[in-house]
Amino acid sequence: RESTVHELEPPLIRAKSSGSLCPRDGREGIAFVDTLEGADKVGRANFMLSYTWGYTLGDIIDSLTEYCRNRGLDPKRTYVWICAFCINQHRVQELQRSGGTVPFDDFAAEFGSRVKSIGHVLALMGTWKAPKYITRAWCIYELYVAMSVGCKLDIIMPERESESFLEAFRSGDDRLSAMWEALEMADVRKAEASIPSDKDHILQLVEKGPGFGALNQMVRKKLQVWFCDVAEREATTWQEKHKHCQTTCRQAGE
Repeated sequence: RESTVHELEPPLIRAKSSGSLCPRDGREGIAFVDTLEGADKVGRANFMLSYTWGYTLGDIIDSLTEYCRNRGLDPKRTYVWICAFCINQHRVQELQRSGGTVPFDDFAAEFGSRVKSIGHVLALMGTWKAPKYITRAWCIYELYVAMSVGCKLDIIMPERESESFLEAFRSGDDRLSAMWEALEMADVRKAEASIPSDKDHILQLVEKGPGFGALNQMVRKKLQVWFCDVAEREATTWQEKHKHCQTTCRQAGE
């Protein structure tokens, strides 16, 4: 659970999916998703996860579990498209060993088509105090694409982070100010990418499209609105509990 996707990709994702023939190209080595069988494990995706490979498997599982619990969804019938598991990593590695990389346009086209067909993106923030998500060029780009095509977009994080944020909200923790500052600093031009050329392509697309200022503002606003919504729901819940307590006390007094 404490291993990142980067760390798990060779010994788990690729190891489990080696040796079988790919149903798409007939060559040895399949996508991890092709190793799964049965409706409790695999099905047509109704969500797409936007995340970084630097997240731990535990945080990904906890965030998705928390989302299902909050939305009243059956985890065994909630299917999430996750690139590490659904893209054939054997082909990615073969290309890298030959000195190449997967063309940006291929990844961009794959993501764009998936977003439109699935229609619901879950953006995993990780920690609320200094979201790693907003430091990654691909994540900001994915957030932009999701908003641009008009699909549903929800922000998620592990339960411990949600609880930590709410506790900071209740106590007026100074870390809230640091969070707002981090969101204000979100800038696709300062974000990082594992492959430098990917960032160059993303910046070119942004410059030709909405422009850096507009994109940064879209991302900041979406994140800020989400945090405000969480805080507002907490305040509403507290008020309802307070009213219930007052009513109970009056009844007991009578």
